Amino acid sequence: MTQQFNQLAVSFRSLKDNMKHAAAETPAPPDLPPPPSYTQLLDYNILLLGPSQAGKSTFLESVKLYADPTYVVKKQYIGLGNKSHTQFVREEVVTTSLPIYNLYEPDEDNREFDIFRSIVGKARNGIRNLLNRDENLNLRAEKDPRSTTIRFRFFDTPGLDDTNGNDIQNIAHILPILNQAKEFHLIIVVDRHQIPMLPSQTAAFRTYFELFEELKDLVTIVHTNVPHIDQFLRTYDEKLSERLRFFNQIIGHDVPSSRIDCDLNETGPVHVCLRQNVIREILKVAMIKTPVVISKTHVCKLKMMTEVDDIVRRRYKDKLTSVRKASISQEKLNEAAQLELEIEDTKREIRIRNERIRQHDTDGLVHLYEHRLEGIWFCLMLLYKEREHILELPDQEYTIHSVREDSQGVVIENRSGGRNETHWKVKIRPITGFLRFYSYHVILSTTKRTKHRQEIENWKAELDDLNDKLERQSRRHIVMIVTAELSAGGSSETLEKLKSLEDKYSMVLEHTRARTLPIDTFMDLANAGVYQGTDIVRKSEALENFLAEKFGIEWSHR
Repeated sequence: MTQQFNQLAVSFRSLKDNMKHAAAETPAPPDLPPPPSYTQLLDYNILLLGPSQAGKSTFLESVKLYADPTYVVKKQYIGLGNKSHTQFVREEVVTTSLPIYNLYEPDEDNREFDIFRSIVGKARNGIRNLLNRDENLNLRAEKDPRSTTIRFRFFDTPGLDDTNGNDIQNIAHILPILNQAKEFHLIIVVDRHQIPMLPSQTAAFRTYFELFEELKDLVTIVHTNVPHIDQFLRTYDEKLSERLRFFNQIIGHDVPSSRIDCDLNETGPVHVCLRQNVIREILKVAMIKTPVVISKTHVCKLKMMTEVDDIVRRRYKDKLTSVRKASISQEKLNEAAQLELEIEDTKREIRIRNERIRQHDTDGLVHLYEHRLEGIWFCLMLLYKEREHILELPDQEYTIHSVREDSQGVVIENRSGGRNETHWKVKIRPITGFLRFYSYHVILSTTKRTKHRQEIENWKAELDDLNDKLERQSRRHIVMIVTAELSAGGSSETLEKLKSLEDKYSMVLEHTRARTLPIDTFMDLANAGVYQGTDIVRKSEALENFLAEKFGIEWSHR
């Protein structure tokens, strides 16, 4: 029996080598470029988001340990209690060639130690003993000979649910970095699954995605502090699935996610090996995502900001009415006011169409389909059933402009469609013969202009009609105002000052009606402390003073 088992092991090892050789010789698909990590030094920008104590800084320390096993963890960057240790945005550069970590028995054959295979059939205590094994195991980082050095720039951010009312200030610290980095490749939302989803956390996550509407496709969720033993026993499956449904709901599509044990006190070789390889998979996600250019994005106003806008808008409507009363008779004022309401409605409709066209008539990529598949291939003795996966995007009206994929431990047996086609289908299977981790991640995208072609044509036609309507209304308004001013008998100098003040008040109103802001304007508001504290009246007064300074309104007219 022992001899038969040894022969079987030799057969498995031979099959494994043959499959590796076959996979290495398989040519790249014709519609995919070579992986960029094999051709040049690249920079990838990654933003870390999450509530206080979610484990952002601890995760970043784990990444630095992955890239350099001799790195000494900086305990001062790891928060304690319910206080975040990250008070400002902290930029860290991690350079790595993305090695894969393996364990080996220190025997003559230098056999690879397979933790997954060793765990099969064991109970919780047996799994714990294997995970804590620290004797007679060698941990080795193995670099792909084709790979080169890759630089990941991480931006560790303060938690948005701090109890001091500093959310806007924390966002203000994030935005300059976003602006300077020019583009981002990945947004990691760190979620500590042991902590219930409190209202402050829920509000913080919604804040991220209200602000960064155009960055949603870059999001991936990392569930921290998931002990390795619970990952094997799938103890938290139901709880994590519930959390993931929450993220999927607020983002609007399925979000990739990972589980990791970031307990840096676990220094045994098995724990370290498992943690290192999860980090490797997370970093590879940044390389497959389509980057977003920050200069082409706008920041969406938060609900609190629109509430402050409403107060200021009501005040300035009254101010504008007072200015016009000084130069126009009451009868003419009523006629002009009615026409101005119509003009305001037309402008609002024009803003909506312009905003829709600005957001959609671009070559920016939008996801059509994303799927991440991973698992462990089980093969016990000779009793196994080959497992295939068929992934498909059925024929649809949009041309696929980009196919980005990353795989490990799988063979692509058949594919159809893809780039410049309207459908895509692939059949993959794990490399069989030994118990091994496998993964396949694919993102199919088209341009926003392609996906929204018909809507863009409709919006442009509506915009032409609305601009014609606004021109007619504006001509009527000018004639009405000039006629009323002449009949009022005011001096030309007085009327000119009133008209200048009216224009400035109108610019304030225009700001309060906008639903989005350029990043620079948002940073100016935040840095000026406009939204500090909880008193909404004080905030509205601060916003009024800010806009008065911006548009040159003298103190006597504020």
